Amino acid sequence: MRVFVEQEAILTLFEDSRAATLSAVADLDWALPLGADGWRGADVLGHLAAWELEAARALAAHQSGAAYAPPAAREAFNQAVFEQARQAAPARALADWQAARAELTERVLALEWPGYGRRLDSADGPLFIGALAKRLIAHEQAHIRAVLRAAGRDQPYDTWGG
Repeated sequence: MRVFVEQEAILTLFEDSRAATLSAVADLDWALPLGADGWRGADVLGHLAAWELEAARALAAHQSGAAYAPPAAREAFNQAVFEQARQAAPARALADWQAARAELTERVLALEWPGYGRRLDSADGPLFIGALAKRLIAHEQAHIRAVLRAAGRDQPYDTWGG
């Protein structure tokens, strides 16, 4: 499969940002509670995975020409994801998070050149694929920073600038 510049840039962002995140969270206790709401680090991974899978679903609809219907309410979606994956084993949450990125990457690879010139419907409204990728990375970084703060590891980590 031929890869073009825009695709390569997005794939590089995904790879570099995930590598930075994995380096920052090395040896992190994903069972760590994050606050009174009951979320743990592993639950954050489930949340991030769910939104990446949602983006993959939006890309799949875009690729097939089908209509995409985003979650009706973000808070309800987030709570449903939390309830479904609550107390999942940290190793499972980490594997699911990585699998979601792999699925999203496959969708980016499958997107033909003309798809990059059109906005796609997403949970954040109509976006170009590059903007969607940047939002997903920024979302990951914001949540991972919060997990690191809760773990007493408040140092910044190298990112793509998001």
